[in-house]
Amino acid sequence: MKKYIAFLITIIMAVSVISCGGSNNKEPEPSVGDQMYEKYKSIIDKLEGENYDGAIEEIQAMKPAPTVQEVEITADNFFDYYDIVYDENNIERDSDGKITEIKKWDNNFRFILKDKYSLDPDKDNKIVIGVTGDYDLKKIEEVDFQTGEITLGEDAFDEYKDEIIESAKGWTDEDSTTLSVSCEGSMELSFNNTPKVSGARWKKDEDRWRQYYEITPDDYEGYVFVPVDIQITRAEGTLHIVNK
Repeated sequence: MKKYIAFLITIIMAVSVISCGGSNNKEPEPSVGDQMYEKYKSIIDKLEGENYDGAIEEIQAMKPAPTVQEVEITADNFFDYYDIVYDENNIERDSDGKITEIKKWDNNFRFILKDKYSLDPDKDNKIVIGVTGDYDLKKIEEVDFQTGEITLGEDAFDEYKDEIIESAKGWTDEDSTTLSVSCEGSMELSFNNTPKVSGARWKKDEDRWRQYYEITPDDYEGYVFVPVDIQITRAEGTLHIVNK
């Protein structure tokens, strides 16, 4: 918008200079410069009178109204309009800025409308999607407690999956790490019913696998589940995209 306004002001001022040239006794047809000067005269008067807010307001009013495009969302075009976003780690630092804890590192994710799009708020933009996926089980190889970056190793899913799921029985109804959920929304689509065995960090403690919700400088060994192969199985609904 600022570039648009600056461009218009530049053109208007140029036209005002062109239109202020000398004249002769003939009465020629109005030039393009004359016609533009008449069109933008009120804006030029405001600029000359240093009424910049009024000039900008008038220029903004001249901008064509945005158009709205109706888009049917399907499983095939879903990722043309949405990005997958992974939740950030909740990092705590001491007064010196040193990381003391990284809490609930569990790789939840959401789908967010791409930044280049905006929706018409006066329209119904709700869509419904079905999501499937799976989880790799990766060892925490290294944690940088200056930046919070976590380095993971190769997938160890086949080696430890059954032990972890067995340990999870009794406090979760989920007996697998396969994701299959549905959710609805418009700008953001998120859900919290991912398999519970995927959350946080797992490590073997006294011959039993346990979950730990904090990673600290003194205790960060273990494994985490990482969502992989996320796919949209169905998507239904309409978005009303504003063309800026």
